[in-house]
Amino acid sequence: MAEDAKERVDGLETLDSSQDGTKIRKQHGKTLFVSHLPYAVTNTDLTTFFSDVGPLRRAFVVTDRETKKSKGLGYVTYTDSEDAERALQQLQGASIDGGRRHIQLEWADRRPSNNDGRSTKTSEDSQSKPHAGPSQAGPRHNFLERDPDAVRTIVVSGLAACNPQADTKTVYKRMRKVGDVEHVEFKDLDGSPSSDVALVRFRTPNHAMEAVTKLHAHQFKGAQLSIGLKKRLDGALRLEQHMRPDTLLKQKSLKRKVEEMNQDAWKIGQNPIGLNRESRVIVRNLPFDITMEDLRAIFLPYGPIYDITLPTKSEDSNSESSRGRGFAFVWFVSRSDASRAMESVNGISLRRGAAEQAALKKAKGKKGRDAAKQALEKAQTSAQPARPVAVDWALSQKDWLSRAEEEQAQIEDSKSTSSKRARSETESEGDSDENEVSSENESDHETSESDQDSTDQERDDSAEENDDDKPQNRMADTDSGTILFIRNLPYQATEEELKDLFRAFGPLRYTKITMDAATKRSRGTGFVCFWKRESADAALRESELVQRETAASSLLDSKIARSNPFAAPSVMTADPSAPLVSKFTLHGRVLHVARAVTREHASKLETASRKTREKGDNRNTWLLREGVPLPNTPLSKQLSEKEVDRRLQSFSIRRAQLGANPSLHVSKTRLAVHQLPLFVTDKMLKRMALHALRAFTDEVKRGEREDLDDDEKADKTMSANIKESDQDPAKKRPPPSLVIQSKVVRQNERVDPMTGKGRSRGYGFLEMRSYTHALKVLRWANGNKGLGELLARWWKEDLAKQISALKSEKQLTEEQRLYLKRMSNMLQTLEEEGSKATKSEVRGTLRIEFSIENVTTVRKRVMRQTEAREKRIKRQKVCTSFLTQLETRPAGPESAPPSERYPAQSRSTQTANPMQEDQHQRKSLGSLIGKKRKERKRKHGGA
Repeated sequence: MAEDAKERVDGLETLDSSQDGTKIRKQHGKTLFVSHLPYAVTNTDLTTFFSDVGPLRRAFVVTDRETKKSKGLGYVTYTDSEDAERALQQLQGASIDGGRRHIQLEWADRRPSNNDGRSTKTSEDSQSKPHAGPSQAGPRHNFLERDPDAVRTIVVSGLAACNPQADTKTVYKRMRKVGDVEHVEFKDLDGSPSSDVALVRFRTPNHAMEAVTKLHAHQFKGAQLSIGLKKRLDGALRLEQHMRPDTLLKQKSLKRKVEEMNQDAWKIGQNPIGLNRESRVIVRNLPFDITMEDLRAIFLPYGPIYDITLPTKSEDSNSESSRGRGFAFVWFVSRSDASRAMESVNGISLRRGAAEQAALKKAKGKKGRDAAKQALEKAQTSAQPARPVAVDWALSQKDWLSRAEEEQAQIEDSKSTSSKRARSETESEGDSDENEVSSENESDHETSESDQDSTDQERDDSAEENDDDKPQNRMADTDSGTILFIRNLPYQATEEELKDLFRAFGPLRYTKITMDAATKRSRGTGFVCFWKRESADAALRESELVQRETAASSLLDSKIARSNPFAAPSVMTADPSAPLVSKFTLHGRVLHVARAVTREHASKLETASRKTREKGDNRNTWLLREGVPLPNTPLSKQLSEKEVDRRLQSFSIRRAQLGANPSLHVSKTRLAVHQLPLFVTDKMLKRMALHALRAFTDEVKRGEREDLDDDEKADKTMSANIKESDQDPAKKRPPPSLVIQSKVVRQNERVDPMTGKGRSRGYGFLEMRSYTHALKVLRWANGNKGLGELLARWWKEDLAKQISALKSEKQLTEEQRLYLKRMSNMLQTLEEEGSKATKSEVRGTLRIEFSIENVTTVRKRVMRQTEAREKRIKRQKVCTSFLTQLETRPAGPESAPPSERYPAQSRSTQTANPMQEDQHQRKSLGSLIGKKRKERKRKHGGA
């Protein structure tokens, strides 16, 4: 007890002496507060570590009251204050156990009182000291405290736009329809009588969450509400409790403004000025007459909005009317909501009337809908045309200016670097005429892996230097052979390191590492340009020697690899430490050197490589991209956005099917035709394919369409459904049909009243004779907008032919009369309404793609068609043999047919059984057909 009292007296004496003038040395006392201690450190370890500086009075580790485990904190008290000051300076940031945790030291008397309730003598010392001024810690603000009701409280904003003005009673009546409401309170943000925000506390958290789901972006008394959970808004502020002290100091000035304006936890959460501005987006290219309500209706479905800023410019300062300046800022509460809004709204066309359209969707009752329709029509009548908007993250003015300064500095640095390089190269070469030429040829040095952005930047710099009449460095032509292409570059390598590595082979003109335009990082490739071709040849010879000696060259480049399908490139690499390899080693990686080619030649090589991969693909997966409106393709510009999205979705589904089932493949000759008009028949589909082939050829001759390339023409893939006799060119026969099969898929449960067949499902298949024919049909008919009118015209012609054929019949059955009446009515309707009726029948443009097939299904189809063909040939042979017997039969009563030998019996049999008479007529007709076919074959020289 006496010792404790003496310590308290020492503390008081220290403070008194500080008031007399010895402030710097004695105001801290002798106790140090130690944080970031390893949890395995004990009191003995702490005493041993700090006793090296001077004698200690005590040292202990703070432990948890229940678990008795270390909290990572401790106190150390020296007998002399000078030893304590020396320990603070020498041991700051040291590691007690040699690990990664470095201790932090500070004076214990500046530490606030222990919050865990542990009563220590050191804390008593610090608490017993009188303070000359107010406490530095001060009272904690209420916005840092947790609100126990935040999980069942919602924040309703946007009430200021209600008409009539909303109050607690009206808000309570609306909210109680969702759940049990305990309390409604308006929070005035600016002190004005018209409040915009209200806090609604429900009985349970489930009711609060249900209110957020149902009422967010809800129309209430003409206003669109924004509703969020209060706990979500409060969570952002609690993050500062876990921030580092230096981070808190940076935001001290901004937080002070917020704390002065708001002492309520929710208001602080709703006013994140200075806390987080990352969820703010800018909307550009807006119509000038768009309003705040329109922007609120557009962006509110994506999440709660804190603020919308629409800069305006008044045409007349005295008038209240003002027009926008074409851009706006939307501040979301959550950055994730802002990201979703940016992805969805960016690129779409906006115009005035979005608020009225949202009100029309929420309107109830006939009167409400009529009023909303009138308001929408009024807004759209006077609205400006829609404009596509651009949405991006908003930058503060400071960030924008700093970024502009960085870009300007980079431009100036590149100018100075180019000037220095030009002067040094001129001095070394001594020939200014060779150096003064445009740098536009640099684009020829790059392969497909080069960085286009760096090329454009150097081209701009060269143009600026030319305007200033400054000498430029001449970029060597690739044909000169002085440029080498480098592969397997380390990603951390620099151009200076690459220059130092290749300088041993001769004087260098420049080195360039290709950078990715999106990530701004190295692609692992680069270029080295020498002044002389001899230097480049020497480097290339050394590289080839390294590859040959170390067996690093690709096995696939040899003739053996081409003949051996099981050959694969070696995974072994050269030893970087070998003397021969060290010349091309950079950061432990061996560089691969090759002669650079022009951009055109590199494009050809890439195309050839792609064609080689396609030939090796037995499943023909590369045909999935044929006919798909990919971005920046001519087909994507012809179709609407909805149609493009539908086709891209189909492409994704087809690609997923091939990836999931290895037994599927893409047929080269079978086409799947989607979005067919329901009136299209098998015959009409075949006619369309033949017309597409002729139209494709005619357009190529006129120069309106590109022809198939050489590789596509060289592909002689034929349909699997062609019989072997048709593929023999030695036999003479009539020209075969280019369409092997045309099939419209029909329903079995529904019957088409016009044809009596199953109703069309809107899609079908075309089996073409060869791959080139299928490719021509796809490229001409896919997405062709004029094909619908052509099919409708063919339909009219087909209806007219069927009607005339039925009218020529002498006797019609009841079913035939019904068909005739329906077809006549349809033809009359088409002729009267014209294009209007045609558009109603046509289902948009055709979507044609190569069909995905199963190996088993294809095999069964071929077998089924082969069996049908064999049966047909067998019937023809039977008919032919029967006709031959009739021709070679001798004359006489015995050789006469039974009908002549037994006329009475034959007539009685025919009279008694009319079905046999019908069968006899059919057999005679079949014999006649077979005879004509046989004569035709003999005429053409067939067997």
